[in-house]
Amino acid sequence: MDSDVCENAPNILLEWEKFTMVLVYEFPVVLMTASWVYIAYKRRLQRRILSRVATAHETMEGHHTHHHHKSVGFLVLTFLLVSAIVCWTPYETYYVLFTFGIIEENPKLISITLALYIVQPALDPVLIILTTSDLRRWIKETVVKCI
Repeated sequence: MDSDVCENAPNILLEWEKFTMVLVYEFPVVLMTASWVYIAYKRRLQRRILSRVATAHETMEGHHTHHHHKSVGFLVLTFLLVSAIVCWTPYETYYVLFTFGIIEENPKLISITLALYIVQPALDPVLIILTTSDLRRWIKETVVKCI
């Protein structure tokens, strides 16, 4: 009985490694995407409720008011999710497929996917600045003062 366990141990370890690899590499992107979908759904639901309340109020008051709430936070979240998907997924997918033996080693592909993976943390602050007008204005003012 003990010899069966010892003989199967390398296979069990390899399967466990594959499972943890998929969990560690692919799960965060799946979780972030699912969270974004949930947040988008809740925002849409909230906007419908607010729209109905506003319409009922306008009907009672007899005048039209349109309030559009712009959510910078959701825009930032969307850009960060897209950057994570674009930058992380190629490397993580390559690594998982290579470990499973589905694809062969390709140094050029590794370099490209790894470059995207490395660029992503530097891309996040740029995306936050581009989507936040107050931050953009502050940076412009700071740069102008420094020049």
